[in-house]
Amino acid sequence: MIGPKDVRARELPDPDGSRFGVPTYYWGTAPDGLATRDQLKAEGLQPNRQGIAAQVLRPRRGGREPLAAYLFQVAKAAPKRPAHPNQLEALARANHARAMGAMVRRGIDPTPEPPQISESPWEPAPPEWEGFDR
Repeated sequence: MIGPKDVRARELPDPDGSRFGVPTYYWGTAPDGLATRDQLKAEGLQPNRQGIAAQVLRPRRGGREPLAAYLFQVAKAAPKRPAHPNQLEALARANHARAMGAMVRRGIDPTPEPPQISESPWEPAPPEWEGFDR
């Protein structure tokens, strides 16, 4: 969190950034055009090395540090780069090795062959559910 750790609800919002150094808003009240990393990821974007544009805070009880989420400008965000096939293969091998280690720790005989990478890692979508027959 940027700013003092003992934030009270009456000290928010700070849209010009005079108190905390960056514009600060109540949780859930950020203006349009700003998004968290997770929101950017859901849209297929990345922050693109831009600095924090604002933050949203939610004070908590008991003197605990407030929950903070940093916001980035959507206009400056860039599309996420797709993973290279070599990266996907390396991840599949690492996950396989991890699973094999877990099997050995639990006393299960692991399978010796590594996973085979197909052209499409995704299975076809299941048919739409038609509901119960009545």
